[in-house]
Formats: sequence, structure tokens, C-alpha cells
Amino acid sequence: MKASEFIKLALANNHQLSVPQLNAERANVKYLIGQSGFNFPADELEAYMLAVFATTGLTWSIGENLLYLSLDDNGQIEIKLTYLGAADLALGSGEIIAYQAWAIREGDTVKVLNGELPIVSLCGLSPNRGPLLGGLASALLPSGEYVTFDMTNDEIMSVAANGSEVWQSVYVDEMVKKQVLWRLLNHVAIESFEGFYSTAMGQCEAYRPIKILTSPVKASKFIASGIIENSASRFDSLLD
Repeated sequence: MKASEFIKLALANNHQLSVPQLNAERANVKYLIGQSGFNFPADELEAYMLAVFATTGLTWSIGENLLYLSLDDNGQIEIKLTYLGAADLALGSGEIIAYQAWAIREGDTVKVLNGELPIVSLCGLSPNRGPLLGGLASALLPSGEYVTFDMTNDEIMSVAANGSEVWQSVYVDEMVKKQVLWRLLNHVAIESFEGFYSTAMGQCEAYRPIKILTSPVKASKFIASGIIENSASRFDSLLD
């Protein structure tokens, strides 16, 4: 596709896009394609990813980590939001004003007040400060009210059992925060998510590379382009 075609896509979706911006994004896309190892023509993947960028306004920059590509059960390419991309959409749409998440361990104190920001006091920052009890996430709504969701330790461990080795590392608390944030966002940012996927699928489908299947493809773990995300979200349900 010519640069003018991507710019037209952006303008049709109320995004401003210049040629230098497009060229910078093309560099992001080329880097991810080179790292991903997908068995699709690189030029077709590039056009598809740039079309997604133009229509949604979300970058493929690995530094921002908003999007990644995965394979569905039939081995076809599909777009996924990371938890950061989901939060970015929710904030950008105005569905939420701010958010915060915590991994709760034994010794921490939590006080949840109806419609207010929870009062959380951690007894330290180390993931070894005490046994994990669960996770908590809260978002400020445009109304000025806070909405809070939690996850029990059993729920978190169920996700971790199917997750990557990061769950066994010092970053386990960050993984807990991601999971409970997904639960929160799937209640307060549904319109943002559905709008993103509807736009991406509706306007970029013509650019999506399609692999011709000669025999049934066995469902397998996905290969992410960028940082792999584990999530209990209905929009990001494939687990590493």
C-alpha cells in the first residue's frame, strides 16, 4: 500500500497521520515481524499491521507494548491487546479517568469503601513479604466514583498454572496486577474493547494475510510479536 492509502484510513477514523509518523511506525512493524517468526509473507503482514495502526491509532512499538499478533486455533493471524493497550483505550475513550492495581499479601492491610478509592497499606514491596492472598484493582469513573474488583488467590493460581515462567520469578506481583486489572477493565471498558476490535476487523480485514489450509491445523500455543501477555480476559484468553 502507498503512504496515501494509510493516511486516508487514518483520516477516515479521525486520526492525523503524517508520512514521517508512518515511516517511524513502519520501522516498528518491520522489527516485530523480524522477531516474530510467523510463516506469512512479510509484506502482507506489514500492510496489515500498518492498517491496524492507521485505523485504531495504537502503535506497534515494542517500547509501548500495546498490541501483539497471535495465531488462532486455525493458525490464522489475529490482533490482541496487551493489558497496557486495553488500559490505554479505556483512558483514551474516557470510560475511566485513572486506575490502580495491587498484589495483596499476608501482612498488608486493605479497606474497601463503597464508591471510593481503596485504602491499601503494603507491609513492604518484596514479593517474599508474605504468602499471596489475592489482587485488587480500582478505577476512577467519569462520575467521580471508584469501582473496585478483586481476585482470590485460588483464581490467580489457576491462571498462573497455565502461565509462563514469569509467574515463578520476582515479577509475580506484577503478573497478579495484570490479571486483576484485566478483570476490572472487562467490566468498565467494554465499549472501548468492542469498538477497537470492531474497527480493526471491519476496516482491516481486507489486509489480513490468510494462510491457505490444506489440512486441519492442530491448536497450539500462540507466538506473540513482542512481550507475551497472559490474561484471563475474554479478549485475550490465549495463555502461554
